[in-house]
Amino acid sequence: MGEIFSLQNIDIFRMIVLGIIFLGLLLIKLKGVRALLDSRVVFLLSLVCFFYAFMNVMVQNTAPDSKRVVFVLDISKSMFAKDLYPSRLEVAIKKLTDFLQDSRICSSIIVFGQNAYLLSPYSCDVLTQSALLESVPRNFLQQGLFEFDNGSSNLNLALSMASLYGQKIVLLSDGDTLPPVLENPDSELLLWLFASKQGSVIERDSRLLRDLEGKIVISAPSSWTEDFPNIVDFAYNHKDKRTIQSLLAYKQAPIQNPHNMSLFIVCGLGLLFAALFLLRREF
Repeated sequence: MGEIFSLQNIDIFRMIVLGIIFLGLLLIKLKGVRALLDSRVVFLLSLVCFFYAFMNVMVQNTAPDSKRVVFVLDISKSMFAKDLYPSRLEVAIKKLTDFLQDSRICSSIIVFGQNAYLLSPYSCDVLTQSALLESVPRNFLQQGLFEFDNGSSNLNLALSMASLYGQKIVLLSDGDTLPPVLENPDSELLLWLFASKQGSVIERDSRLLRDLEGKIVISAPSSWTEDFPNIVDFAYNHKDKRTIQSLLAYKQAPIQNPHNMSLFIVCGLGLLFAALFLLRREF
């Protein structure tokens, strides 16, 4: 049922709603302002409200297969480097938090340093996920998880966990290690880099910027784009978030607020009762 009323068929509903509105306007033009008291016009308006409420229920808020998206955040010691102010980790958390709040995408979140942790199972509650992300540096620093290693040995573990939760995996890291081959061949790995021109990512082989078939998004200062014009097609701004959305095949549904659904249902019922009342008066 959900596939029938997916975003791909939203134009059908738009045409139906526009058709109903057109009929209402035609009646108003033919009969003047008094047509607003015509039971047929009021009934058509109630249908518009019901159609919008129906679309709000049936059209999903995020992209197809949004349950398959998993974000893997590198919280290893190297992510605390301040070549991106205030640090790579804090920039990555801010970017991911903004992305979740802007996109309203349902996802799972895994963090890894000395060990790998499931920070958030699959959820659409972006406010809770954002609060969890913002508490990551403070909570993990208090536990002293960055005194042992850089976390690279646990990247395999983190990605293995991620492949269990989804098939579209976004790794937020400074690129200290090349992403290993995923154990699940059906999973897609996207690397979202956080390091400056002097960061560790530049010290690596150039394959790091190319080996994922170009599906690499880099949050970098604008000066970096001059050195990699064919790879980095955006500066340090909101374009990287839009690129992530594009690579995840994300689309925003035209109607997505559950409160709007209740409002349209109430309006539809009110207009329907008004149409029945006017119809009774006409007879």
